Amino acid sequence: MKLTYKFLLLFLFITLSILMVGFFSVNKSKEILQDSIGKNSVMLARATIDKIDEKIFNRAEELQVYTKSLILQEVIQKSNKEFEKLDNIQNYINEKDRAWTSVPKEAVTFFMKQLVNSDSSKQLREMTRFYKERYYYNVFPEIFVTNKYGANIAQTGKTTDYRQDDEQWWQTAKEAGVYITDIGYDKSAGVYSINICLRIDDKVGNFLGVMKAVFNIKGIVHVIKESEDNSKYKTANFELLTRAGNVIYDTSTFEFLKNVPEEKLAYFTHEYDDYTIFKKTGKEEKLIVHAHSSGYKSFKGLKWILILEYETNELFAPVYQLQKDLLAAFLVVIMFAALLGFLGSRYIVKSIRKLQEVAIKIGKGDLDTSVIIRSNDEIGHLSRAFAEMTRELKQKTTSVDNLNEEITERKLAEEKLARRTGELARSNAELQQFAYIASHDLQEPLRMVTSYVQLLAQRYKDRLDTDANEFIHFAVDGTERMQRLINGLLMYSRVESRGKPFTLTDCETVLKHVLINLQTSIEENKAVITHDPLPKVVTDDIQLSQLFQNLIGNAVKFHGKDAPRVHVSAGNDGDKWVFSVRDNGIGIEEKYKEKIFQIFQRLHSRSEYSGTGIGLAVCKKIVERHGGQIWIDSESGKGTVFYFTVPINKANKGKNEEKVKAAL
Repeated sequence: MKLTYKFLLLFLFITLSILMVGFFSVNKSKEILQDSIGKNSVMLARATIDKIDEKIFNRAEELQVYTKSLILQEVIQKSNKEFEKLDNIQNYINEKDRAWTSVPKEAVTFFMKQLVNSDSSKQLREMTRFYKERYYYNVFPEIFVTNKYGANIAQTGKTTDYRQDDEQWWQTAKEAGVYITDIGYDKSAGVYSINICLRIDDKVGNFLGVMKAVFNIKGIVHVIKESEDNSKYKTANFELLTRAGNVIYDTSTFEFLKNVPEEKLAYFTHEYDDYTIFKKTGKEEKLIVHAHSSGYKSFKGLKWILILEYETNELFAPVYQLQKDLLAAFLVVIMFAALLGFLGSRYIVKSIRKLQEVAIKIGKGDLDTSVIIRSNDEIGHLSRAFAEMTRELKQKTTSVDNLNEEITERKLAEEKLARRTGELARSNAELQQFAYIASHDLQEPLRMVTSYVQLLAQRYKDRLDTDANEFIHFAVDGTERMQRLINGLLMYSRVESRGKPFTLTDCETVLKHVLINLQTSIEENKAVITHDPLPKVVTDDIQLSQLFQNLIGNAVKFHGKDAPRVHVSAGNDGDKWVFSVRDNGIGIEEKYKEKIFQIFQRLHSRSEYSGTGIGLAVCKKIVERHGGQIWIDSESGKGTVFYFTVPINKANKGKNEEKVKAAL
């Protein structure tokens, strides 16, 4: 076979190989993409159904907290005692129930009005109003409480009947403690809901009654709609079913609690999360994902099924388009390669034939023979340049390899540093957000605990012994300390998130305001506060005031036998101002110089010195936000000097230069 044909076939073989590898890679990419989307969708379905279980558990847990209210338990106990005085309790309940159910739905009897307008019923309505204002929908359309005989004693509105002990939910809640029903339509509330039924016991475990709360499923639907909004696929369809296959929600139009076809439900009977490609009609395919409700903590779940469907045409649209583009590109490449191979092979064969003729002549002894190849490529210089080229190539290859290795190592190091920096930034942001949310959300339950403890102290003050009053005092003191800790934690988390823009600040003005705030403490401890002339710096004036107040306040508080003496000064150290706060206090041991800046770190008991252990951590965070450093110089019993810096270049130059000039 001629060399021309060999070259041509070689070009075609290489091109076809690339084509096959390309299409294989595309198909492999499709499989990987399908698996990735499937697993991510399973995770999305699992996360969504878990959020639903968590929401139901949280509502039930919040209601359980209310059932432990001493006020509510007193009302139920009072009702139980009144019923015990009756000659025939069951006849009384039956008569009231018949009178209750015999009137029209819209009618309200005097007895109903008395029950609905009682103080306990008002408290229930206040609770439902709280949830409605917090979540912007009627979370609990109906809540009512029965005594241990099954008779209503408090309710948010008119119920369908008065007697409840003949209901399954009442009996199950009494036996199990907590009973959450599957979804259904509540006639009294007029909504689709699940019922949260809770047994109410006194503090020693005696059965008092049962609470039933109608939980509107609008909150559950909201969880699914959040997942819908976050989906990046237009064809995504969410469907929530009961364990029996009744439709609770569907992205498309649906009939509430309608049964899905048995052949469809049969696929989801196994209770584990999975996905599959399902071919419906013709070439239309769908990726179907399902996850089963498994509960949250002590809540075992309602065995609901969440189904996600995607059209594969949308999921794999990039892959399909890539296949078309590759096919068109490879057709062009094949044609170009064939032409290039033919022309290139002709040129190379012609040059090789000339060299072959010269080699034959040299073999015959014609040492003066030569060949002239009129071209500017390597063929004309092959014989005389090969050795030199090889030597230079080795040198250049070695140099290039070393350079490439160095560049690669540097890029890897830079990428690793960038990833770690990004991860650290995200971690810090998440920690700040968590600290803010956690401390903010703790305020309400803490206020409730304080209120109830104070109520207990007021109501039973004359009926409790000395130990009980002391215990109540300890409880109140503990909640107050917790309040201070939460406020400190909020302050710590807001240093970054709630800081003001930097402006030109007069440190002497700030110090003057700080001394006014600390005037009471200064006078009580007979402290003497002095200072040198202080500069104007570009800072957050509120945080600078907080920094000075914490440092000077600590200097006054942690003093020895002598009256506190505190001196504030500042010095220019090139590119930064170095501030110092010097005192004659008790000092700090060398081993604690780093520990004191950590959050919640205390060196003394609360009986010796008050505080939360957050102040110096806040100081460090404020200084670091301004691009500075903070440290101490101290010996135990010889006083302490706190130093901190505020950069001059970063604060007064660059992007803020115009703002500084305007402020001046």
